[in-house]
Amino acid sequence: MKLYRTTNGVFVDKDGSFYLVSEADWDELVCSADLNARVRAATGRNAVTSFDPATVLAPVVNQEVWAAGVTYYRSRNARQRMSRGLQVLASYTWSHNLDISSDSNDGGYPVNAYNFRADYGNSNWDIRHRFVASVVYELPKLNGSNWLVRSVLGNWQVNDITTLQSGKPINVVMAADVASISRAGNQRPNLIGKPSANRDSSHLVGCIDVTAFAQPAGFTFGDAGRNILTGPKFLNTDISLFKNFPIRERMKFEFRAEFFNVFNHPQLAKPEATITSFTPGSGSFGNVDSIVADNRDIQFGAKFIF
Repeated sequence: MKLYRTTNGVFVDKDGSFYLVSEADWDELVCSADLNARVRAATGRNAVTSFDPATVLAPVVNQEVWAAGVTYYRSRNARQRMSRGLQVLASYTWSHNLDISSDSNDGGYPVNAYNFRADYGNSNWDIRHRFVASVVYELPKLNGSNWLVRSVLGNWQVNDITTLQSGKPINVVMAADVASISRAGNQRPNLIGKPSANRDSSHLVGCIDVTAFAQPAGFTFGDAGRNILTGPKFLNTDISLFKNFPIRERMKFEFRAEFFNVFNHPQLAKPEATITSFTPGSGSFGNVDSIVADNRDIQFGAKFIF
């Protein structure tokens, strides 16, 4: 048996079902030698015979519920030190983060306080794949060439940072308070088909198939899982060119040209995932209407170093 302490009271987890225990019974439940009798008196149900105080979840300040999670993580790095002016650093990370409520970043809370496990799923920031590579290349200085060639073609440096990552989860919810719990906006629908999310730069409207979902009966919760779809991927490359003009031994002039999102790839935000109507094509459900990063941005700079 596990006990969970929230701002709404203490809950006993009995075989996946949660029962509210009064605050006054908290210490008695922890300290009592006859745990079954105490739980039976508080909940009307028998408890299992073991209790590990270490499983009690620590509170998080200013959050409605204290959530548990688990993270799986694998990472590989490769580095080529400077050789003939070239340096490369590349890293790939596979990770999977699951929890019952991503409250530390997004102020979330479970839909049903008596069934936390229904909310167990991908965290809001669960990014499965991420690849980052950085390259620095110093072009030949052309010291053996004449002054004009060295000045124009020598002392250039090219830098590149490329980031490729999979999308973040999408949580399909309903705007209506179908369960009549005086809290709308995070209740999920029933799942009646195979959910899909077609999300790329050529498909910005109706990215989520609303016909895969249906409104639950009144006063009930939907059976769709939390964060079951994945949003658009993130692909970005930044490139810069540096040119040094030596003046004297300790003086030089540096020119910079910097290109952010050099290929002008649209960095799409997640599509709208709140269902206001289950009629296909109505409302903004499934539409992508914003981006998470700027389009191509070019800037030039110069500095005098002495």
